[in-house]
Amino acid sequence: MPSASGRCDGPRFLRDWLPAGVALAATFVASSIPGDRLPPLAMWNADKLLHAVEYAVIGALLLWPLVRTSWGSRRPVVALLAATALASAWGGLDEIHQLFTPNRSCDWRDWVADTGGALLGALVWLAVGRARARRRLLGAAPLDVRGDAR
Repeated sequence: MPSASGRCDGPRFLRDWLPAGVALAATFVASSIPGDRLPPLAMWNADKLLHAVEYAVIGALLLWPLVRTSWGSRRPVVALLAATALASAWGGLDEIHQLFTPNRSCDWRDWVADTGGALLGALVWLAVGRARARRRLLGAAPLDVRGDAR
């Protein structure tokens, strides 16, 4: 991740970006599976829900390294929009990739589900991070697994 001086700190950069990279690679691999090898979906438009959930995770994983930059920590909304834009661009490329995969199709509604899911995932990640920071700032007791203060 670029430091305040703009240089990348190798181990931190890798630790921050590796989860997002793995998720993006997994998405590409899954998109390479021919459509006739995929299980049928029982619910109408269930694939849109799957797209939204998958990209919610990607949106959160892309937001994490962005908010850890010097500019992202000062402008979390900009980092959120950048994470959503990156995930949306990947979703669009993924749909184009499916044009070249047997028995798969490019569907703009999948891209919309990807983008909406990425935005939702990044929003949830940002909200949780802010709540945790506020809790630390106020010196509140941490919660145990049951949600009770220790």
